Amino acid sequence: MKVDIKNVLICDAVDGACVDLLKTNGINVEYKLKLPVDELCKEIKKYDAAIVRSDTKITAQVLEAGKGSLKVVGRAGAGVDNIDVTAATKNNVIVLNTPGGNSISACELTCVLIGALARPVAPAAQSMKEGRWDRKLYTGTELYGKTLAVLGLGRIGREVGMRMRAWGMRIIGYDPITTAQEAKLLGIEKMSLEEIWPLADFITVHTPLIPATKNLISSQTLSKCKAGVKVVNVARGGIVDEKAVLEALQSGHCGGAAFDVYEEEPPKSDISKKLINHPKVVATPHLGASTTEAQIRVAVEVAEQFIALTGKSKTYTTYPGQEMPVNIKNVLICDAVDNACVVLLKNNGINVGYKLKLPVEELCKEVKNYDAVIVRSDTKITAQVLEAGKGSLKAIGRAGAGVDNIDVAAATKNNVIVLNTPGGNSISACELTCILIGNLARPVVQAAQSMKEGRWDRKLYSGTELYGKTLAVLGLGRIGREVGMRMKAWGMRVIGYDPIVSKEECLVSGIEKMSLDDIWPLADFITVHTPLVPATKDLISFDALSKCRKGVKVINVARGGIVNEQAILEAMEKGQCGGAAFDVYPEEPPKSDLLKELISHPKIVATPHLGASTSEAQVRVAVEVAEQFIALTGKSKTYTTYLGVINREVLTHYQ
Repeated sequence: MKVDIKNVLICDAVDGACVDLLKTNGINVEYKLKLPVDELCKEIKKYDAAIVRSDTKITAQVLEAGKGSLKVVGRAGAGVDNIDVTAATKNNVIVLNTPGGNSISACELTCVLIGALARPVAPAAQSMKEGRWDRKLYTGTELYGKTLAVLGLGRIGREVGMRMRAWGMRIIGYDPITTAQEAKLLGIEKMSLEEIWPLADFITVHTPLIPATKNLISSQTLSKCKAGVKVVNVARGGIVDEKAVLEALQSGHCGGAAFDVYEEEPPKSDISKKLINHPKVVATPHLGASTTEAQIRVAVEVAEQFIALTGKSKTYTTYPGQEMPVNIKNVLICDAVDNACVVLLKNNGINVGYKLKLPVEELCKEVKNYDAVIVRSDTKITAQVLEAGKGSLKAIGRAGAGVDNIDVAAATKNNVIVLNTPGGNSISACELTCILIGNLARPVVQAAQSMKEGRWDRKLYSGTELYGKTLAVLGLGRIGREVGMRMKAWGMRVIGYDPIVSKEECLVSGIEKMSLDDIWPLADFITVHTPLVPATKDLISFDALSKCRKGVKVINVARGGIVNEQAILEAMEKGQCGGAAFDVYPEEPPKSDLLKELISHPKIVATPHLGASTSEAQVRVAVEVAEQFIALTGKSKTYTTYLGVINREVLTHYQ
């Protein structure tokens, strides 16, 4: 995508890092803070883009005034409540925000407030300032052994759950999208709301404010909770009914509440004032994002997205905060996918046709009748097919990771969005990786085969423990992090490398981030979880292996070509490499003499690309591709993201 952004107007105070980053990338910046609407309408005509926080309102009037010049409005923060997205779309103005920038700060504030409800630190500290020593008056309760209900299991909700679980709390949660299995991997028991209410000692909400979540905590739901339940809201005012909480506090049914957000800000109503002044309420003035780190992060993230939109940077290439409607009414499914995909599409008003494994000539005829197509790996979407679908075809969805069977360049040329489901296989790929790590430590594959052949070679198949060993994870996306979390629970030290993920994010998953040169001499096991791009081709090479400790073991469940098979084979012959496990290969199925020699080596565990081969993964990728198609229509409040889009530059065609 290339959006010509040369001049940016900053309307609300943001960290200087935003300005520095924009200027470093050749974009002019002007600061004109909190302009009255009339002045803003005059000024906006001079700029390609504007950055706001929450003070400045970008209304239909402002957007109309900027018509012909304004291309992007960026919100340095989560949500776009102060931007008229409908009017922006009408005027072909991209709207983006920084949905992840505040996550850690909001999470940590939530945890602090949970602690403040359990131990009345705020009133106790105030009493000390007033010269009193009311030790007995401020007795609290322990959190250990209590049950925390997390409503909304996005990034913030998950991070809260992870932290409070470490305090010995039982974490239960609800989210309409997150699966029970995904929640379980985070140590969260997913339940229905009706199951949650009577169990929770504490309830914290982490959902957007939409009709379905308005007054999610109400008089009715509180009546179903155990006596003494405590409620925390650091999400959005209106999710928790303030009047209902006040009444429950007054009756004694609610044991305390903490609010950082309100229906009206600043709060002015009598109900809000009574709530804030209640002795069992801890109230803060919307501080969820009020940390130095968050302010820098959201400022930098909005600048990064602006730079990415220009298409001139190799470093900044994504803009996940963008909103986009695409008219998808008819979908053709070309390869077998789980029926959950069909059901979800139909439930959201999208027609589905099933025509499997069509010859290319028939596919070219059929594709003209559809807005979108779903494939797995069998059907090839070539330039010929894309040209045939010109004028009707808008999106191609791959139910799986990777888009090797889709001509992305031709799709982009024809304004066809290409997306995949990068997270759908994550759990299955992660678990296979962990199983292969175990099989390199304990030669179960070989031992099981010897048993089938009638042998009892107990001494021959002695292995090593994983406890205390060091695992290096190269690539700390979802799969890499999940692998790290699991193997850390086995007592392994987990170190890792990723050019994007921060040290702080790694530490949350228990992973020590290092440079590659620091990693090589430390690792007992190395597992790769990166895409195959020029920078990762032969990442595990002769040179890299020569820097590793003797006996290192290597696992590749990512992409063939990331690990150099010739280098592994030679390193095993020399004793430098102690074993390797492969699930993926440069050619599939493997045919070369080199690959055949590698696979037959006694220290190799080889599997036939089974990373996504679980029934759960098949359901998940099918559902995820449907969710993204629905999100692209812009008509759903539930499905709103399409992170699997490969050629995001095409999205502007549908504004």
